Amino acid sequence: MIHSLIKSNGTKMGVERLQEALIKWEQVHDEQDKRQKEAEATKLFWENSGKLGESLRSPNRRLIRESKAYPLSILNSGRFSSHWFVLLTDIFIHVTGTTHTIHPLRTLWIELLPDSENVQVYNC
Repeated sequence: MIHSLIKSNGTKMGVERLQEALIKWEQVHDEQDKRQKEAEATKLFWENSGKLGESLRSPNRRLIRESKAYPLSILNSGRFSSHWFVLLTDIFIHVTGTTHTIHPLRTLWIELLPDSENVQVYNC
């Protein structure tokens, strides 16, 4: 619709403003599309993760990557050992057999101190 307004109105409506609106609209669309895909992938993950999903499912937690889709292995692990790694937005999970270990992901905020090359680290 914005494309057709730009073509039909030319300079009458301010092409620059319409082009800016189009760019912003496309950015919003792309971001929403990305979030929708993340939500769908996370839903599919929870549906197929068995008991792990039952205990860790959270509406704000999103799947980032898991080792079944993106293979990851432990150096020097046995041939018959089974490891599954799951990276979610706030935790990292290592599943071995029927047990799992949860590693919380902490957020760090790093700021450069004024007039210095030193940094201040805040643990959130």
